[in-house]
Amino acid sequence: MDDLIKLMENISIVVGFFAVIGIIYTFFVKIYKLTANVDRILKEVTPNSGGSIKDKINKIEKELNDNSMVVKTICARQKWLLDRTDDAVFECDDCGKCTWVNEKYCNLLKHDVDFFLDNGWKTAVHAEDLERVEREWDKAVKDGRNITTEYRMVDRDGTILKIKASATKTNENGFIGTIKVL
Repeated sequence: MDDLIKLMENISIVVGFFAVIGIIYTFFVKIYKLTANVDRILKEVTPNSGGSIKDKINKIEKELNDNSMVVKTICARQKWLLDRTDDAVFECDDCGKCTWVNEKYCNLLKHDVDFFLDNGWKTAVHAEDLERVEREWDKAVKDGRNITTEYRMVDRDGTILKIKASATKTNENGFIGTIKVL
């Protein structure tokens, strides 16, 4: 009977040993698979002449940069042309703040560009018209709609000019408009 108990104990030890080996084997298989996945991920984030995710991201970034340069060039051309038009032209952001005026606008009111930027243009509006103009402009901006209105502006020399201002909502979330002396 003692021999049977010893045999059982030895079998138990051998089975336990194989169980531990199985656990260790499973652990190493999982590490191997994880390493293989890491290698695949590393290949995807490492440039390799066009096939990796990193290469695709780089290509998209280059296209965006190229497109950005095209847009900047087009904007520069448009502003160059608008500077040479006979109309006094202004541009505002979607909050209604002036972001640009052309040379004709500056010459008409005898101020430089910086004077009109942001809300500076409002300082050239005649004091008696200012509250109404601000109210109309703010409503047009809030509603995202075009506006045409008449009011007086005062140039640097104090000359009062009766003007008609028109602004159109653009697709870029801003406004572009003109002022004309009446």
